[in-house]
Amino acid sequence: MAQPKINLSLVLRMKHLIFILGLLICTSNVQAQETPDLITTVLGELDFAKSEVNMGRATKQEISGMPDKSIVVIPKIAETDQKSYMILDAYVLLVDNKTGQIEAKFVDERAWTSDAYILYDIEIQHKPYILNEETKAFGIILVYESDSRVNRFGERALSLFALSNKSLVRILKDYPLISTKSESGGNCNSEYEIRTRNLKVTDTMTNQYNDLKVIDNVEKGKSTEENCEPHTVTKTQNIEYLKFRNGKYQSVSN
Repeated sequence: MAQPKINLSLVLRMKHLIFILGLLICTSNVQAQETPDLITTVLGELDFAKSEVNMGRATKQEISGMPDKSIVVIPKIAETDQKSYMILDAYVLLVDNKTGQIEAKFVDERAWTSDAYILYDIEIQHKPYILNEETKAFGIILVYESDSRVNRFGERALSLFALSNKSLVRILKDYPLISTKSESGGNCNSEYEIRTRNLKVTDTMTNQYNDLKVIDNVEKGKSTEENCEPHTVTKTQNIEYLKFRNGKYQSVSN
């Protein structure tokens, strides 16, 4: 039986889009290589051996406006079958750069899974979100990518953390900033979707926290037997808001 024809043009485009989705993909890993002593010191503070941690995803980042402090992310291995999946505990830490002392932390057991939907990278945003006069939140982005060559998926998901009483509190969980997907039916019959969300801090407030305005753009396209090159079919834009309620940001329609 003849094998279905794969739309190589669409596959290459989606590879490029997922590469864009992972812009700065190497930043956190380079930082970990540049400052191994800080991460090693933090592992000592946690009493973790390197063999217990996914060191390829462990990372750190200095945060603007927080002198002599860094955010360190340690993905501790909770369960793994190295050939097919890995489940990770999330350790998000505020650390003194000079001493390596942990000053605040957030821990979520079995928080992240990497399987057919691969956890490709963990990034820490260097610029905080100013949510009120006393609260700065910093963002952690999880970069996921599927391992399928034909039906491809990718995502950059944002979580926000704020310092509260010497603890780190997650106030937004896994909010998709960029998502891409393509489905190939073979012989140039393929479809794709690219969704991007841009967050902006507004001047309006809910429960004493600034609202976040989300500009949501969706592009859909396809290729056909008549036109095998991927081309845009529709573009739409919507506005929504994230408001602070019950201790976290929640989506509210405009």
